[in-house]
Amino acid sequence: MTLPERLTGQTPLLVLSVAILAISVLASPGFFNVDEVVYFIGADALWRLGSLTVENGVAGVTSPDLRIMLLIDGPAGLAPQYPAGTAIFGALLTPIFGQSSLIALNVAAGIGTLFATRSLALRLFGSEPVATGAVLLLVFATFWAEYVVGHWPHSVSVFMTTLALVLYLDSARAEHGAWRLALLSGLAIGLGMLFRLDGILILPVIAAAAILWAARPVQVLAGGAAGLAAPIALLSYTNAIKFGTWNPLSYGSSGGGGTDFTTHLTAGSLVLLILGGLVVLRIARPLSRRAVQGTALLGVLAIAAAGLVAPQTVMKFWAGIDGLFLDATAIPDRRAGIVPQPDGTLSFWGFHKKALLQSLPWLGCAALLLVTHDTAHRRSLIFVLLLLLVWLAPFVMRTWHGGLGSNMRYFLPTVPAMAALGAYAISRLASHVPGRAIPLLLTGVVLGVTMTILLGSALPSGDARLHQIASTRIFGLIAICALVAALLPRRATAMVALAATGIGIGTAAKLAYDDFDKAQDHRSFTAQASARLDDLSEPVLYFGAPETFTGAFSDPMMAVAHPERPSHGPDPTLVEGACKAGYRVLISEWLAGEGGLNLAELRPAADLRLEDLPPVLHLPCQPRTATTLPAQTITRVP
Repeated sequence: MTLPERLTGQTPLLVLSVAILAISVLASPGFFNVDEVVYFIGADALWRLGSLTVENGVAGVTSPDLRIMLLIDGPAGLAPQYPAGTAIFGALLTPIFGQSSLIALNVAAGIGTLFATRSLALRLFGSEPVATGAVLLLVFATFWAEYVVGHWPHSVSVFMTTLALVLYLDSARAEHGAWRLALLSGLAIGLGMLFRLDGILILPVIAAAAILWAARPVQVLAGGAAGLAAPIALLSYTNAIKFGTWNPLSYGSSGGGGTDFTTHLTAGSLVLLILGGLVVLRIARPLSRRAVQGTALLGVLAIAAAGLVAPQTVMKFWAGIDGLFLDATAIPDRRAGIVPQPDGTLSFWGFHKKALLQSLPWLGCAALLLVTHDTAHRRSLIFVLLLLLVWLAPFVMRTWHGGLGSNMRYFLPTVPAMAALGAYAISRLASHVPGRAIPLLLTGVVLGVTMTILLGSALPSGDARLHQIASTRIFGLIAICALVAALLPRRATAMVALAATGIGIGTAAKLAYDDFDKAQDHRSFTAQASARLDDLSEPVLYFGAPETFTGAFSDPMMAVAHPERPSHGPDPTLVEGACKAGYRVLISEWLAGEGGLNLAELRPAADLRLEDLPPVLHLPCQPRTATTLPAQTITRVP
């Protein structure tokens, strides 16, 4: 695949960087959900108060309703469950960017990710066109851009993970000074973990690759461990302040994020066992072909034995792969708000959530790499595959899809590597049709975008079916075309596969745009809802979604409450205490209905009425419940 010189190198990255900056200025500063609120109020509290704990309460009154979701009641007060890195770095930017400080942090990381993705693709596949293609796929044909202008630190996590991989690959090839590059790689991993703990998942990937392939494996492993030490120490110290534990991976008492060590003893032991086996393989080199085949056979037999001994575990693993990787409608979660639709789709609080390959149908082109003999890049392909397997495994075992949203955000750190893999597969197809690959690909892109627009507007519930059903079929079609092109390497089969891949890219671009647009609409909604309450000058206690009253956390005379179980209704002790303290007590219409309050007796707040927003209701000091509770079905996030 050849590209004009002006479309390779640093030039397109600089243009895309300017575009990202422009989009960030226009993006809504609203918060998507409570997760983002908790991230921000941690940064805001550290800037204003110099504290890792946050304020939220009514003087003289204690209530579990004031400990909103994802806040932990620690020894020094309420603390965000998340690692302190977002608070620390966000606090530095808050005086400049205010409520958009975390967006600014993500935008900077997003621009860095453009350059890191190019570097990763170059080191994996040694091709400038592949590197440029990887960046273009990342920006236009994945859901990455949605999180570059968000508050939660997924963009930072993507950048740090990709940077760590680039630095590791450099250290693995270095004959001298490998430990310095490895130290920087370990530091990047540790800094990423200060924002999101899932960054730890690349440690076994890098360790395994270093043991097998690094020119100086001891230097690489020792340097990486040294680089990791300082961020881990900072994690331990901040967790001791917030939660009273020196566990660097703790989320406090919530158990969130799967951070309880005891739940990972089996997996950890298995990882250590595998790494030990790799050490033996490294020492025993060179291995005969028969020894390699025997080792592979033992692995297959071990997996088969596990299936016989623990079939439920195997079925659970497959269910996770099916739901998170292939088809989001197969996700077994049936909490209120996740509702099967008559057309076969599954609504996630009004969002059309997609499995990973439903968001990235163009990745079907990588199927050709499964059956082609590629000794030149064999290690790179194994490395990317190992990264995907290790990163996806913990989420697959729990079938955890990430909650509210349109895509699999927890898999974002692997997306740059997948973009590089897809760009390389496209280049392999393009080698069979020199001079015609780009026109074929662009024709497919135009067809894909046009087709998705027409389907979305023509079919009943077209958008939902496009996101969750048509996208799966398009991925399958591309994979079949790629396999045929690999097994029958002809000009015609390559042309068909390239055109099909272009359709997948166009489809992914439209899906990514829809995701971005829907997320921005939701953020605008929460920003409007929050603004009407933020302008109040009197003391207010608000029962509702925290993202609809974010200003409360920076004002000691404001408070947000939310029952852990909405059906239980507001805590009457808190309501009575707030009334006695002179607070105006308000409640969202949604939460009042879910809590079984008598809506007929709740008076709308006339001064807070906005045409496009549901009403906010006055909550009397002794609210009465309705005789019949409303149906517990959520059709829209409040």
